[in-house]
Amino acid sequence: MLSLEEQRQVDIQKVLEIYGKADISLTGTFFEEYSRFYDFTNEKLFALFELLKLNGKESALTVLSSGDHVFNLILQGINTVTTFDCNRLTEYYALGFKKTAIEILNYEQFIELFCPYGYSAVSSKLNELEKEVIKNMPLAYRKFWESFLNMRREYEYNPSVFHLTYSTSNFAKALSNNKYLLNAEMYNALKRKISNAKIEFVATNITDVPKLFGRYDYIDFSNVLYFYQGIFPEESAKKAINLVKSVYENNLNKDGLFKYYYNFDGVRTFPKFGSNIEKEYVLDSDTTSILKRTINMD
Repeated sequence: MLSLEEQRQVDIQKVLEIYGKADISLTGTFFEEYSRFYDFTNEKLFALFELLKLNGKESALTVLSSGDHVFNLILQGINTVTTFDCNRLTEYYALGFKKTAIEILNYEQFIELFCPYGYSAVSSKLNELEKEVIKNMPLAYRKFWESFLNMRREYEYNPSVFHLTYSTSNFAKALSNNKYLLNAEMYNALKRKISNAKIEFVATNITDVPKLFGRYDYIDFSNVLYFYQGIFPEESAKKAINLVKSVYENNLNKDGLFKYYYNFDGVRTFPKFGSNIEKEYVLDSDTTSILKRTINMD
């Protein structure tokens, strides 16, 4: 088993091998160990967390992805957040670059830097903001991004962290989906809380969740179950339901909340694996009852 430092070196080498070319278009499919990632969530987390009363919840397990689930949970008052993702690059972006940006930039600077309209032609001003963030991030993350940017300078005048991201198609929606981006007051509230939060990242597949993690007050799978068919082409629905049951029984604290559906445009659905399991649920704050109805389906 590799040490953390050895794994960091492997991560750098893998990224340079894959993206150290003039054409850095994504090869392969989503949810690989070293694939590009979204800059912001498309999920309506602001509305969701207003619905789910998380007051008094102390711990959470969530997919990492863009990091927005983590940041919104911390703003809601959850100080211990364990994250997982099969894509190792999400850690370097969400917990390295994005988290550091929140810690050192003011609200206006953050919006300016992360606004996707600047990605195609990174201006010198944005480039300076990006350099400032990288300079202030933890050493392991800084080494990763410096290696990537130095390599990309052969092909781009202003290489950027954002050349490894998929931009959210509607930045206004990205802002409205995230409470911490609603205004400067919410952003600064997160800035104050994030320094005291305990965040842990584990690079793993969703199938390993029951055996690798303990119990939590809140568990959020976001949209990862939608990609179960890619993991298990055969009997994917049955295996997904078994996973949901296992996590519910082994990883959720008493009176905890478990969100395994995707909250996009106000629609909550169980992943559609076939006509026998296609069923939509209306907005319901009793997540446990939703789960019980779902796992009893044939």
